[in-house]
Amino acid sequence: MAKSKKRRASNRPTYQPSPKITSALSKAESLIEDRRYEEAKALLVPLAESHPRSRPVLLALIEICQEQQDWAGFVRYSEQLLPLERGMERASTLNNLVFAHTQLVYPALAWQAAQELVNEYPDHPQVEKFKRLMQTTETFLREHSADLPTVANLPPDEQMELLLLHDRVRLYTASGQAEKAIAAAESLLAKAPDFIPGLNNLSLAYFTVGRVDQAIATAQRVLALVPDNFHALGNLTRYHFLTARFETAGDYAARLQRLIDGPSDLETKQAEALAFLGDDRGVRAVYERARKRTAELEPVLLHLAAAAHYRLGDEKTAWRLWREAVKREPTLSLAQENLADQRRPVGERDAPWYWSMHYWLPPDFGQSLKQLTAEPLRSKSEEAAQRAFNALLDRYPYLPQLFPHILERGDRAAREMVIGLIRLMGRPELARILVDFALGR
Repeated sequence: MAKSKKRRASNRPTYQPSPKITSALSKAESLIEDRRYEEAKALLVPLAESHPRSRPVLLALIEICQEQQDWAGFVRYSEQLLPLERGMERASTLNNLVFAHTQLVYPALAWQAAQELVNEYPDHPQVEKFKRLMQTTETFLREHSADLPTVANLPPDEQMELLLLHDRVRLYTASGQAEKAIAAAESLLAKAPDFIPGLNNLSLAYFTVGRVDQAIATAQRVLALVPDNFHALGNLTRYHFLTARFETAGDYAARLQRLIDGPSDLETKQAEALAFLGDDRGVRAVYERARKRTAELEPVLLHLAAAAHYRLGDEKTAWRLWREAVKREPTLSLAQENLADQRRPVGERDAPWYWSMHYWLPPDFGQSLKQLTAEPLRSKSEEAAQRAFNALLDRYPYLPQLFPHILERGDRAAREMVIGLIRLMGRPELARILVDFALGR
């Protein structure tokens, strides 16, 4: 297997960085040395967006992602860096991409990066290793294709093209690049319209960019083809719950819970659906069933089980499960942040929570908030601000129905957001939500 190499910026001249980039890089380097990676990323990510061809910025982000074992981020910035590379630096980046795609189990993308390296650098000292990896991966992909009805009957070149697109959709979906995921999924489905994994990922990407009706329609299209597809059932539970169609969400969740046998991630999808519904005992039961099936539970399932155990009064098991989740996936912030609460006095803890703020809000909520409140906040008029925030609720009329659930099962930022909105809007019926929360558990 190719191994990733940590690389600092080389001495090869490129261009003179702006003072803004130089200053941010200097601060970020200090933060990286102190292992304060999230603070360093907060400085560097906006720079990577505004200066996408800055090698020093990209190399610093790649280093942070490697230290955090955030391989999706590692791939994102390595692919952004690759067109800027030449010679052995480019070969090193390709080598890193082979490693990261292998870590993420994107075999077609690992094969593609290895092929590019072999073709461009036939004299590379490790070229034979990359050739062997390609052969092994090709064998695995042929065997995998046999289980995919829409792929199995295609010529080998077309099979590989579809599998590459499939891995690309998965990568973009997992790394939050929704628009790219939509474009790749639509290209995939143009060639294989009934490719179920592509449809499920397209549904998720639609929801991420706020195209809720299309997300629901795409998931329902999956169920028309495969009525017990648990990914689609889980997604529909989430979509309907987060748009306050609670009864419909419960119906899809009930269908999902009736499924017993399935792939290893079945229980994770069931626990996710039940966590949105606030069914703590259901989440715990799913975890117990999964634990009997395998010892290698997914980190997200461990996090959800930890939150459920804590909410049901078993703090000792909760802390153990969160530690196990972080050990298996160090970048799982949901588990990390809950676990960090153990160091705080009991009266100052926010744990447990199932989902952090961005899981609860409409996908385009942040942009809408910025647009509607920019002028009123500048004018510092309380009345104008109140009108703006009420206009925000008019745009998302279902949001107040989510407030009690966010207060009960969200993190501190989500709770503070809800409290702030309710106070600013000045609606008596919303104020009652705060009273109930204050008097609740």
